[in-house]
Amino acid sequence: MHVAASGSNIGLLAALPVERALVAAGDNLALARRRRGLSTASMAERAGISKKTLYRLGTDEQGGGQAYPGA
Repeated sequence: MHVAASGSNIGLLAALPVERALVAAGDNLALARRRRGLSTASMAERAGISKKTLYRLGTDEQGGGQAYPGA
């Protein structure tokens, strides 16, 4: 028997895998930076992003402290 999810849960269900992927990407970037002995500025330049973006990828801050408001 299939039970339909309510509208408010659909967004949350879709958001969780995306949020996990972003956290994993941030962890991988931080590990790669440390292994190579690069500064945040050098890593950001090599990745073609700003230092602020690199910082946000390495933390749970997504431009407001929460990637998915209401999640």
